[in-house]
Amino acid sequence: MCAATRGRHDHDPLRYDGTERHGSLPPLQDVIDRLPQLAGRGDYLKDEMRNRLIEHRQYITRHGEDMPLVRDWRWHAHPPRAR
Repeated sequence: MCAATRGRHDHDPLRYDGTERHGSLPPLQDVIDRLPQLAGRGDYLKDEMRNRLIEHRQYITRHGEDMPLVRDWRWHAHPPRAR
């Protein structure tokens, strides 16, 4: 358990914080690198993810908490049905 979630009861044990892997889900960057059929097409996504991680880290440094996009995210086991 990393220091950021130690003692918290609301953390998700299957999360990736950009530096440590928690649980058993591989980061998307690893998946992109391991799929030869992407042949470089995943580079844009990897760059975007890297930029988001930097932005998130900077936000935490300034505000002392996750940015709203991360803080307010919820896992929905069943997506809402279209009407």
